[in-house]
Amino acid sequence: MLTKKRKIYLADNQYIFGIGVKIVVKYLVKELPEQKGFKLTVVADKKKQKSFFKTTQNFFIEGNTLYSHGLRLFPYSKKRDRQWLVSFHKKKLVEKLDVLSKIAAQIKNAGDQKTIQVSQAIDRAFVEMSLYDKGIKNVVKKYLEE
Repeated sequence: MLTKKRKIYLADNQYIFGIGVKIVVKYLVKELPEQKGFKLTVVADKKKQKSFFKTTQNFFIEGNTLYSHGLRLFPYSKKRDRQWLVSFHKKKLVEKLDVLSKIAAQIKNAGDQKTIQVSQAIDRAFVEMSLYDKGIKNVVKKYLEE
């Protein structure tokens, strides 16, 4: 059974979500001066520059896009906010693992003391991570036993 798509009106300081196949983006809606439209700004890491786009429409149809190659838009809900948070942390985790691979390449030429300190720090991180997930705990336990 198909459901009727709702018309969602944009408002100042409202959050909406753009959802694609592999991405969830959170937008903050800001009203432009003199009611000339709305500016949608991506909510992201503070270190990175935020991208945005402007629209003269004051509404969107739930599940449709505002422009031809855009993401499907949905109103704010706690479930979508959780999906966005998970997506955001997955992206950050991939970046952190990338940094670890660069550290691994550098540690090959490091001195004795630095090698020991980095190894101990990683072991502490393994133990900390194993507290959150049984699968990780089993992998860490197997690694520490070897």
